[in-house]
Amino acid sequence: MELMFKKNIGCWRCDLSIKADWQHMFYECHLIKPYWDKINYFLQMVFNDKFQISKSIILFNAPVPDCVPRTKYVILWTLLAIARKNITSNWKSKASPTFKQFMNMVSAVSQLEMNTIKGRTERTTSLYIAWQK
Repeated sequence: MELMFKKNIGCWRCDLSIKADWQHMFYECHLIKPYWDKINYFLQMVFNDKFQISKSIILFNAPVPDCVPRTKYVILWTLLAIARKNITSNWKSKASPTFKQFMNMVSAVSQLEMNTIKGRTERTTSLYIAWQK
């Protein structure tokens, strides 16, 4: 599309005049950096450790630091997916996504996960009881 209209597409958040790629939009923009700093602090609290979530982990799901137990990888990847989704939900907005929006999304996903677990437990329990008769 850019070649069709011969238009230089910069970052609409920071009004960067040079061409901005998706890495800039998701991670490098100075208006997005504070968002990722808050996410990183939140992850440090969740995993009880001081580690820095790198650009490669955020954007490419690169290997995580050793301080994150393998049993908690799914939680880390889910939280990072929610953080990225929060950016895409605010894609054309000049404002950066907020930590409150992130926490609302985490709460919604958490509730869905709890309902799924509850449904599986109830179904498994009812099947178990049915087979015991």
